[in-house]
Amino acid sequence: MSFFSVEFLILIFIFFIVFNLLGKNKQNALLLGFNILILYLFNPYCLLVVLVFSFFIHFFALSVYVRNSKNIFYTAIFFIVLNLCIFKYYSSIKDSVDYVLSYFDIMIADIIFPLGLSFYTFNAITYIVWVYKEKQEPVGYLTLFTYLSFFATFVSGPIFRYVDFIKQFNTLKRFKHKDLILANLLFALVKVFLILPIVDKYFYAFLNDLNNLSFLGLLNCFYLYSIKLYLDFSAYINLVSAFALMIGFKLPKNFNNPFKARNIQDFWKRWHISLSSFIRDYIYIPLGGNRVNRTSLNIIIAFVISGIWHGNSYNFALWGLAHALGLIFISLFSYRFNKFVASFITFTYISIVWSFFYFVSFDEVREYFSFFLKFNFIDKREIYIFLVVFILFIINFYSKNHLALVVNILRHLNIFIKIIVINLVLLIVFIYMPSGIPNFIYAGF
Repeated sequence: MSFFSVEFLILIFIFFIVFNLLGKNKQNALLLGFNILILYLFNPYCLLVVLVFSFFIHFFALSVYVRNSKNIFYTAIFFIVLNLCIFKYYSSIKDSVDYVLSYFDIMIADIIFPLGLSFYTFNAITYIVWVYKEKQEPVGYLTLFTYLSFFATFVSGPIFRYVDFIKQFNTLKRFKHKDLILANLLFALVKVFLILPIVDKYFYAFLNDLNNLSFLGLLNCFYLYSIKLYLDFSAYINLVSAFALMIGFKLPKNFNNPFKARNIQDFWKRWHISLSSFIRDYIYIPLGGNRVNRTSLNIIIAFVISGIWHGNSYNFALWGLAHALGLIFISLFSYRFNKFVASFITFTYISIVWSFFYFVSFDEVREYFSFFLKFNFIDKREIYIFLVVFILFIINFYSKNHLALVVNILRHLNIFIKIIVINLVLLIVFIYMPSGIPNFIYAGF
């Protein structure tokens, strides 16, 4: 099942209607039941994994609270991270383990990577840290399971910290912000079904012709990939933010126009904000942050860990390292550029570094960079695409918050005009969208 499937849309509509008619306790019970149903429909195996995982998190939280021991706290964190690593990197080490165990006539089975594992693991860490640092009594198992299995953030985030979830969970939730919900849904549909297929078309056209591209075409390729990633992930955030708002939950902001960033530091304040703030608060600061004499090392460690979390190859570690080095560079060397020029330089650097993120092996990355030395002639197609990207960048740079603008417009429209607008957008989407239901990129992490 997918969030774009007819089955899910019917379920969420029924759930939304009933949920908003109930009192707080019944709302929370219904949310628990809905989470279980959605996980089961996604994959019964995922439901089983989260049930067991929640049990161990509940046990760890009780142990941390009762003993109030730093050793128990760090042991709990260690096993939570170990569980993530086993599932995430098992496929990479299985052959080596099989080879060793074959001498003892032992074979081990494949382990399926559960959907959403990374995000509910991070959520669990925020819960354990909250219990330990705030010396708070752990909540019941069912409340914890409801949090870790929350359908709106389960698949691809954003990371919904426990303290933010529980404040909203413990209140009566009612349907509000209808214009913001509508704007988020429209943004998700237009991004995924209308704009993203066009970007995909040209990205793969350049990607499959790297050997014949000029330096401009090689830049275009990953300019387009930057846009592709943003459209894909931000569309998912728009979608789940709308679902959460429908039942009175407000998810943390995950994007703030990242292509307006003036440098790497600014970029990570705008891109995947829930992850970057998690890394800052739970990795970088505990390492010492900028309060010790090894600030640069702490930055490198934090970003390399971020890279390794995205994937289990050297390329992802190098992707994280490239961001770390960019951040260290701007902290060591002061330079003054026009804001627009600084943003475009940052956009170019970010885009080129995405090559480590996209290509599977380092040899592919090396080959991509080697093509810059071929000095092929620039053709008209490359100029046209660059001009389109550059014009879009200018429009984006000088425009205000797009979502807030659409919300403001919707507020001034009466219900009949809104219905016409919605149907017009849906008509355009259904006419031009490709066949099939999209798979969000970050669902794989």
